[in-house]
Amino acid sequence: MQQITLSGYLSADAQLRKSDSGTEFLSFTLCCRDSKGTSTFYPCTSFQTKGKLPGILVKGTPLLVSGELQIYDSEKDGQKYRNFRVSADRVNFAPQSKKGADSPSDDLPE
Repeated sequence: MQQITLSGYLSADAQLRKSDSGTEFLSFTLCCRDSKGTSTFYPCTSFQTKGKLPGILVKGTPLLVSGELQIYDSEKDGQKYRNFRVSADRVNFAPQSKKGADSPSDDLPE
């Protein structure tokens, strides 16, 4: 299992979805920037679907996400592709720096 921890911002509002078996999950994309300013977009899923989350997780929300990095291969029109997704075990609000104060990281509400 490949564990990954990311810090970034939601690139769009999180969406509550259902799998074919009826299991609810959150789907969102986290935008992370490296020290050179290059952005990488990480598709994420989370089974932490507490009722309030879709309304709270809106575009621009800073988050810390940790979970399993899943890599899978697919094929379309004869072309092979390698894709990835983060299956999030933990989703926390990221600390936001304010002038003269640092806010601690908070778990999302229950």
